[in-house]
Amino acid sequence: MKNKDLFNLNPTEINIKNDGVAKIKTLLESDDLAIAEYELKTFVCEGEYHDGLKRF
Repeated sequence: MKNKDLFNLNPTEINIKNDGVAKIKTLLESDDLAIAEYELKTFVCEGEYHDGLKRF
């Protein structure tokens, strides 16, 4: 088994559209929507931050 087999999304098959940098901006272009979708799908949170999000 390889590390990539442990993830829900295979990191070798994902094109990081934002070059690993999250930005806050309006979603006017199709690339902007793709970046927002990628960030939401791959965002990892745990601990206190995760608990805070659950309260929302």
